[in-house]
Amino acid sequence: MKPQTDQFSFFRKAISLYLLATFVLTNGAAVQTLAVNPAETDRTATPFLTFTTDLTQLGREGRLRQSPSFETEIAQVLDVLEKGGSRHPVLVDEDGSVQDEIVEQIAIRIAKGSVPDSMRDRSLIKLETTTLFSFAVDAAKLDAAVASVLEKVLSTKGRSVLFVDDVSAFVKAGSENSEFVTAIRNQKLRLIGGSSRAAYQEKIAVSSDLADLFEVITVRAPKTAGSEVGDTSGEGYIGDNVSPDLRQMMADDPTGTKRVDVILQAKAGNNASLRALLNSGEG
Repeated sequence: MKPQTDQFSFFRKAISLYLLATFVLTNGAAVQTLAVNPAETDRTATPFLTFTTDLTQLGREGRLRQSPSFETEIAQVLDVLEKGGSRHPVLVDEDGSVQDEIVEQIAIRIAKGSVPDSMRDRSLIKLETTTLFSFAVDAAKLDAAVASVLEKVLSTKGRSVLFVDDVSAFVKAGSENSEFVTAIRNQKLRLIGGSSRAAYQEKIAVSSDLADLFEVITVRAPKTAGSEVGDTSGEGYIGDNVSPDLRQMMADDPTGTKRVDVILQAKAGNNASLRALLNSGEG
């Protein structure tokens, strides 16, 4: 009986090893599949959520800072949007640094209902171009992501206004027949554009077909707090990049021996994404 027992034991061990090997190989493949850049999988699944920010919703939640500046530019943007038609407002300044602040004020007004009746049910959606271009390692991925965002915005049947802070990256000479430009030309997409003066002149103004799609709103940057500090002889000087609180701290302790836990100074402190992160407690 012992040989039969040994033979049975051998077969049992062989079957166990086979099952174990099958389990390892099967689950190893599954783990490898799940491990393939989960962030990229999420982005592919939800490109609209990844590459856009609903500024109107942030306005409803009180996560946008109100500003008394740029009343003229805000009124001009709202006027162009209210008129509708084939022309879209594009905010043009020297370096594109204040466009977010202007558009965020419009989002706050939409959230509060302090806009013309035709704008009250709109959502103001920002295309996060920095995130988009970081993700899009090639033209194919960029086109696919933009197409997905565009499809979602167009599905709202005009209830969404898309803000693109670097509109000349998508609307430029040679792109007259692109899906993005076609949606603008056919008045399916309502848009607020942003551009530096140089980029607008170089990429959009050179094409009459593209220039006809926009109503240029020239932005004049106001003087900032602290503009009296330093050399003010240069025309257009708007101060340095040191906040008044930090400058006072430096004045109170010229030796630099006083220690503090954290100093956070953001050049784009009014950026909606940054403020949302700070308000969430994760920053």
